[in-house]
Formats: sequence, C-alpha cells, structure tokens
Amino acid sequence: MGINNKQANAIRDHAYAKGELQKALGKLVALKNEKIRLEARLAEVAIELPEAERFRSEALARLQQANEVMNEVVPKIKKERVRAIIATPKIHGLEWGDFNRELIRILITASEKPISTLEIMTQCAIKFDIAWDTPPLRSLCAIGSVNAYVNG
Repeated sequence: MGINNKQANAIRDHAYAKGELQKALGKLVALKNEKIRLEARLAEVAIELPEAERFRSEALARLQQANEVMNEVVPKIKKERVRAIIATPKIHGLEWGDFNRELIRILITASEKPISTLEIMTQCAIKFDIAWDTPPLRSLCAIGSVNAYVNG
C-alpha cells in the first residue's frame, strides 16, 4: 500500500519548506556572525584611527621640514617632480640580496626539473630560520619572485 498524489505532494511541500527554513537559518547565523566580526573590526579601527592620524601629522611635518631644506639647497628643482620613496623594512633581518641569492641557488640545484613554491618556502624557512607559514616567509616566497627569475 503506497501513498497517493495528495500525500506525496504534502510530503514534498513539507520537505521544501523545511529546506527553505534551514537555508534561511543558515543565512541568518552567517549574517549575525558577520555583524559580530564587523563590530569587532570597527572597534579595532576606532583604536587604530588616532594612531594613523598622528602618523600622518608627523609625516606631514617631516615633509614640510624637508621642503624647507630642499628650497634652500636646490631651489630650482620642482618638488612635484621628486618621486616618493616608501621605506620598506628588511624582512626578518635579511641583508639585501640574501633571498635572491638563495633562490638562485635553489633553482640551479633543481637544475632542469620543476620545483614547487612549497619546496622553495621549505628551503627558505630552514635557511633563514623563519617560522613556517608566517607573513615574512610568504612574502619572501611569492610566486612572482620565482617567475621573475625563471622567465626573466
């Protein structure tokens, strides 16, 4: 003895309604979690903003001081023509060229066979004593650096 069409339709409609409710609840939970995350980030930004404003004020004061010196020393040069230089700190205390030399050594050692970024990261982590999966290691072993050497 089976079920008739009316009963099957009622069961199907119930199953779809139940699925819609699950989907709606999932969306609601995701949005509430996102709201909590964004509120936490907003609190962090409120703390970081005064520091960023202070940093900007100090940088502007240094620029004005540098402008005064430049006007005295080389008044004919237009300040607008001077390109900005953004200081980049050394990564993990490496000296200039250390990573490039190590990368070239790794690639030469690999010879003709392909070498994965993961293998390069592993060797660099060991060579430079960098903790695995840290931003300095990821930045050192960006695939762009590898491509620049291989294709350059």
